[in-house]
Amino acid sequence: MENGYCFLLAAVFLIESFYEVRLYAFLQVAIHHPRAQGKQEQIKRVIYWERRWNWGSWILIILLLFAPGRYNTLLMAVITLIETIVVYRMDRIKQQLI
Repeated sequence: MENGYCFLLAAVFLIESFYEVRLYAFLQVAIHHPRAQGKQEQIKRVIYWERRWNWGSWILIILLLFAPGRYNTLLMAVITLIETIVVYRMDRIKQQLI
């Protein structure tokens, strides 16, 4: 059961990662659009946190490879939770710009 849950979290993380890349590309272009004049600080802030999270997620993924089996589900849950928060913030800004 625990392995199935960890696999499900990994699948959710991968799906969110692909969506995050698309959002990042959109926000990089949108920051220079005239419609985003009032939102540039928010876009810069969310891009800053997304870049920091990229480094943090790689560190946690490498730690996941070396962690004992009983911590894998916990680490995967933390990684997926933070990824969800980052994607949610990016998507909220995208929706405000559209």
